[in-house]
Amino acid sequence: PRSTLFPYTTLFRSTMNMPIRGRVSAAMVDDLNSDGLADLILFIYTDSAAIHGTVYVLVSEDSKTIMPVGLPDPALDGKINTGYKGYDVFKLLEGTLLQRFPIFKPGDKDDAPTGGTRTVQYSLSKGEGGGYKFDILRYYDSH
Repeated sequence: PRSTLFPYTTLFRSTMNMPIRGRVSAAMVDDLNSDGLADLILFIYTDSAAIHGTVYVLVSEDSKTIMPVGLPDPALDGKINTGYKGYDVFKLLEGTLLQRFPIFKPGDKDDAPTGGTRTVQYSLSKGEGGGYKFDILRYYDSH
């Protein structure tokens, strides 16, 4: 019988390798590319203390292929990296990805951030090579 959640019966005849560095802390399904089919979202921590997190998504493409997509490192994004030192928490919200992390001010100890919390909302969009990429929809800080 064909699954309605994952209708990829022909896809499982081939092997797909995707190197993942870190520890998978959770896996969920949601339709992040809005094609009506479930995508597999893996939440991963890249260090043993579970401080720096990232997300990998296996995106369905017209029920024919599966494409891997990785979340860009927030430490490299000038819009959101001020005060970023990890401690990431991820959630899904109506087809989007939310990332929350504490904001560290200069002089804060590693276990005592005083700058509040930043929330970043991402959506998935088509990239230039036919693949997908994460875009920042919005972000805000709360104290």
